Order: sequence, then structure tokens, then C-alpha cells
Amino acid sequence: MDGGLLQAVFIFLAFTCLIVPLSKWAGLGPVIGYLIAGVLIGPFALGFISDPTTILHFSEFGVVMMLFLIGMELQPRELWLMKGQLLGLGMTQVLATTAMITLASIVMGLYWGEAVVIGMALALSSTAIAIQIMQDRGMMTSETGKAGFSVLLF
Repeated sequence: MDGGLLQAVFIFLAFTCLIVPLSKWAGLGPVIGYLIAGVLIGPFALGFISDPTTILHFSEFGVVMMLFLIGMELQPRELWLMKGQLLGLGMTQVLATTAMITLASIVMGLYWGEAVVIGMALALSSTAIAIQIMQDRGMMTSETGKAGFSVLLF
């Protein structure tokens, strides 16, 4: 293992051991704590980790872990029962959010292609945070939680 990567792992673990409990104590949940820790140690705050390759490794690992956790929530039978909400609510939310953000971006002076990409990225970026908050509040088994999960899953 590269010495720089090993040092980055140590820094990330040290900051998460400090920040995540504070985030949980504040009622924000661990995912927000991980994000805060990442922002703090990144190149635009304290600058402990600034190598783009190292940041890429951490972000790829985070995405894999997020997808794993979402996969743990899925049961094929329940997924099939949610297909109407998944396609109806999920598609409506993604398309409406993309359209609103795209229009706002065009009004702010961006070209339509850039605006669409930004709209799509922002419409799909909240899954990890929202699912964690829903789990922390015990909402995943309610009808509202299932509807929210189907939107996030889409």
C-alpha cells in the first residue's frame, strides 16, 4: 500500500472518529458526519488530503458502500410491489427536479447542455443522505417511507 494512501486512510479514520459521533449527537446522522469529515480534510478546507487520485479512491469506495447499503434494503418481492410508485413517483420527481434545475441554470446564463447535465446530477444526488435519515427516524416501513424510498431508488 502506498504511504500517501495509508496516511490518507489514517487521517480519514481519525476525522470520522471525531466528527461522526458529533454529527449523530446533533441528530444529523452518520452520513452527514462522513460528508463533513470529507469536506474538512479535503483540499478546500484544511487541505490534509489534496491528491486527486487519493480523493478518487475514497469517493469510489464511498459509492460502492452506498450501493451496498441500498442493496441491503431491497427485497425482490417488495420491489415488485412498489413498481407503480417506483416508476410513477420516481420518474415524476426526477424529471420535474431536472426540469426545474435546468430552467434555473439556463436563466442564470448557462448553455442548455450544461444546464441539463447539472439538472440531472442534482436531481439524483440525495439518495445516500435521505435513505440514512429515513432509517435513523424509522420511516422505512411507513407508507411515506416506502414512497420516499421508491423515489430515491429510481
